[in-house]
Amino acid sequence: MFKITYDCYLEGLALTTMSGCGSKPELAFVGQKSVNYVVIRGIDPKKPPKTEADYVPYIKQAVADWANYMYDDNLDIKTVIYKESAMEPFANMIYNKTIAVGCSPQYCADKRRVVVSCVYNAK
Repeated sequence: MFKITYDCYLEGLALTTMSGCGSKPELAFVGQKSVNYVVIRGIDPKKPPKTEADYVPYIKQAVADWANYMYDDNLDIKTVIYKESAMEPFANMIYNKTIAVGCSPQYCADKRRVVVSCVYNAK
């Protein structure tokens, strides 16, 4: 696995995936890059995230959720191939050629949700 660096351009692409705060990412601008996307529902409108620090728990929850997908399939140790598409969020994080990531959270007041998206770039 390469050292993964943070990429502000990928962060910008992550923002484009959250257009409209949909249940699924908008993929029009990401090309062949991999995307992890999660919707966290039921945000209290009286306590919305206002600062970057307020988003940290949601980002941690998203990464933990994506990591838990490792249990949805078994990786073949020799080929590092998975068969269940449900494992894709975990695979995106551990892909041995991933060199950069950019993430962005967004609060959607009208839908009472926070969306977190990460875009991965491979070598």
